[in-house]
Amino acid sequence: NISCKNISNGYAATIDTKEIEVTLRSKDETVLDAIKESDISVVADLTDYGTTTGQVIANGIVSVSGHHDVGAVGDVKVTLTISKE
Repeated sequence: NISCKNISNGYAATIDTKEIEVTLRSKDETVLDAIKESDISVVADLTDYGTTTGQVIANGIVSVSGHHDVGAVGDVKVTLTISKE
């Protein structure tokens, strides 16, 4: 569940990262036990890359659908290749 958003018009991004190890935290351990791998997604925001082409490493934002008060520990990086269409 790795994706990207805000790619510039006329450009395409291919996600090179195939998997990311994510550490989650919550005050309620039972919430953590209920989370499935399919609940976790990572989105890389490409707003700052404009017309950059080539391989880049972008910050990813981790979200956990259906579970409140859960957060990721540390930074998550996503490797992408940006090309002009």
